[in-house]
Amino acid sequence: VEMLGQDASFAYIRAVEICASTHIMQKRAGYLAASLCLSPDHEFRFMLVNQIQRDMKSSNFLEVCAALSAVCKIVTEDMIPAVVGEVVKLFKHEMDIVRKKSLCAMHRL
Repeated sequence: VEMLGQDASFAYIRAVEICASTHIMQKRAGYLAASLCLSPDHEFRFMLVNQIQRDMKSSNFLEVCAALSAVCKIVTEDMIPAVVGEVVKLFKHEMDIVRKKSLCAMHRL
């Protein structure tokens, strides 16, 4: 809708809510929508930091991977201190893909 020049700010909060979904595909779609629609200084990005932190602590490696991908796209300079500690902890994760994504996220930070 925004690509067509229309205001879609009514859907921003829904994108943030979808990030908290228990279904991995909805979660990934929510992170994608948030990264595409929210400007770097938008206040809803700060709401996503809590969800990203929760997902990085998840026992499901798919949720962890989704959160790390979101870190690469959503986190701005003022959010780095909130996520960098958890990203560093994921360097020792048992899954290779999580270690790779955490390295990519750290490179982005």
